[in-house]
Amino acid sequence: LGFLTYLTNLYFKIKEDRRKAARGE
Repeated sequence: LGFLTYLTNLYFKIKEDRRKAARGE
């Protein structure tokens, strides 16, 4: 199940990065 946790973390990380990119950079 560590793999599922990894995918979940990666998903949220990408969402955060997209939000920052859309906002300012």
